[in-house]
Amino acid sequence: MRDEIKPFITGVIIFTILCIIYAVTLNPAPMISQDLHNQPIGEIYGEKTVGQLFISPEDKLTRIDIKFATYERQNSNDVFFVLKEAQSEESIVEKIIPVREIQNNEYHRINFNSIEQSKGVAYTFTISSPDAEPGNAITIWHSSEDEYSPGYTLLNNSHFEGDLTFRTYHTYTPADLIMSFIHKCLRDRLFFLPYIFLIGALVLLLLGIQKRRV
Repeated sequence: MRDEIKPFITGVIIFTILCIIYAVTLNPAPMISQDLHNQPIGEIYGEKTVGQLFISPEDKLTRIDIKFATYERQNSNDVFFVLKEAQSEESIVEKIIPVREIQNNEYHRINFNSIEQSKGVAYTFTISSPDAEPGNAITIWHSSEDEYSPGYTLLNNSHFEGDLTFRTYHTYTPADLIMSFIHKCLRDRLFFLPYIFLIGALVLLLLGIQKRRV
């Protein structure tokens, strides 16, 4: 290998390793991130359903995170998640969420098969827990303000002011992962700091290997 291209090859290898570590150990950036909230939506039980309308900004929608709350108690009835296109009665995804997996004031990840042609499509997801009762039911964090202007909260399938606290993700291509990694580094210095140390360690290791070969 010509000496003048060795630094370039070394740089490509290091950057590839960093992207792989990022993809394996960290969540890519969400498409939609509605993290603001000022109140819970109320206990979800019986015939009550709570949901959100949103518009997918990219193809390959594959995951939705919802910020639940448990009222700091151990509830005993599972939760049902349904995803539909906004203008359709047919479910695209139906999942049972074991209530024991729901953590208080934490996002719960809901994965499903990638929806290939999702860009620009309006969807609704709803949460219900028909066997739950008052005092034994979960809730979802909610903002009474219109924080996510393309959508709105659904209460019993009707328009309700404000937005739930949720995030959406799509299946990432290698190019998407690289751009997500770069954007994350630019936004978050504390995130980037460990990678600076890792880059330094890799450079020293490669230089040491090269010197031994000379």
